[in-house]
Amino acid sequence: MVRSVSASALAGARKRPLWAVFLLTTGTMSLYFFVHLGLMWAELKRARQDPSMKPVGHALAQFVPLYGWFRFHAHVRTLDQMLISAGSPHRVSAGRATAMYVIIAMFGLLAESQSTPAWLIFASVATYGAFAAWRQRLLNIYYDQISHGSIPERLHVVEWVAIVAGCLFVALAAVSSFTG
Repeated sequence: MVRSVSASALAGARKRPLWAVFLLTTGTMSLYFFVHLGLMWAELKRARQDPSMKPVGHALAQFVPLYGWFRFHAHVRTLDQMLISAGSPHRVSAGRATAMYVIIAMFGLLAESQSTPAWLIFASVATYGAFAAWRQRLLNIYYDQISHGSIPERLHVVEWVAIVAGCLFVALAAVSSFTG
């Protein structure tokens, strides 16, 4: 059953390019991963027209041990339900996605250890970046399904500035860590 979405729910819809989500997450040393969760939750809230969804609380919940994983599971489950309601053939397992999130988080903790090589930090933030881009891909698929492809990919000026600054930061950090 395909559920119709009102024009007001689509008014704030914005597909983000996957490369931008990856670079924003990587360039902010994974901070954007959590911001992106809140932004996506706000978009899911608008599309579902559900005032009970709290984007800031959803993003901040990620910093609460264990509870954040339950909230992430709810995030992916909601996205999957929306894909189903839009009639999309794409599905996502909230359990598998949460397990992957736990593995990525553990990898991130390992990478931050003083005894690990510096390159592991870059691998860790790149993994977070790829995972955030994967979630964005699913949201973009949902938007394509409900709008028949009429929602364009776009970035805000702030995101462009953050991408440039983040790329410079990562490049400087890489040079610094590898040269001594």
